Amino acid sequence: MRRQAVKEDVQAVIFRRAGGLEFLLIERYDRPSGQFHWRLVKGTVRPGEGAEEALLREIKEEVGLSNVQVLAELGSYVFREPSGIQHYVRSFLVEADPSEPVRLAPSDDGRVLRGYRWARAEEAIRLLRWPSEREMLKKALGAL
Repeated sequence: MRRQAVKEDVQAVIFRRAGGLEFLLIERYDRPSGQFHWRLVKGTVRPGEGAEEALLREIKEEVGLSNVQVLAELGSYVFREPSGIQHYVRSFLVEADPSEPVRLAPSDDGRVLRGYRWARAEEAIRLLRWPSEREMLKKALGAL
């Protein structure tokens, strides 16, 4: 019997208070659909790395933010890629310093990052591509 590959991922629901509550979304290329979609910052935990350490690294790599505070773990979910790889995703609520500028990386694991935006909750929920990401943003709203 073939053993299924499992990846541990971390995801950041990043918010700031800048004249109101705003959430950071990134526009990432999705190979299976051949389109760009609005997403949350997410990445894989490397061997020997803790979840929070991986979260802070991914935030720094993808959007250039280092003056952030991890406030809480919001929950987790599982999804399976068409290739069969299963991802276990832990999602965290992260507060950003409103004065620190976003510096978007050109790509993440070879997937182009085209843009970013700070969006109010209703807009962010409408724009996010995946239901699991929308659910974590709703949990963040409940925690705030």
